[in-house]
Amino acid sequence: DRLAPLVVARGFGSFLDYYYFLKYDPAGEGEWAQVLDALSVAETYFWREIDQLQAITQVIVPDLIRRKKHARIWCVPCATGEEPLTLAMLLDRQGLFDRGSVEIRASDGSEAALARARAGVYRERAFRALPQHLLDGYFTAVDGRWRIDPRVHRRVVSWDRVNLMDDDQVRRRAAVDVILCRNVFIYF
Repeated sequence: DRLAPLVVARGFGSFLDYYYFLKYDPAGEGEWAQVLDALSVAETYFWREIDQLQAITQVIVPDLIRRKKHARIWCVPCATGEEPLTLAMLLDRQGLFDRGSVEIRASDGSEAALARARAGVYRERAFRALPQHLLDGYFTAVDGRWRIDPRVHRRVVSWDRVNLMDDDQVRRRAAVDVILCRNVFIYF
């Protein structure tokens, strides 16, 4: 179980004791970040479910740019960033960043996953479906890992921690044209 190490490390004798700590002890509020990190599923990779992303980048975003001159996309949860970065690569290859304003917001509840996404450095496993020409065109090898090109990593993607159970946090970010939340449906 993913929470067992936290229960043991905090000195609780059972999951129920840990639950009461989280729910009723004021000190438990600061523990939620570790709970989210423990429960998060950070399994993702570049070019995952590519047909859906191509529909967004070939049909939906071009239509939004034609009609509104901008498109706002929210990827939530983004895990370690492969989905929003795949989207950014697709949009860049089509020249859509030059044709209008495109904003990609990427959010996750896990600060550990977001730290990896913000770093933009990935291991070989993240590229198991990415075509080689895109690996060569958007990544630089660094000490056995790969760093994403900053022009798609930092220029068009913003990274943000969001708790999907917090209505105010969601409401502030949900005023977008497209919400990619398939990972919520897959795992929850």
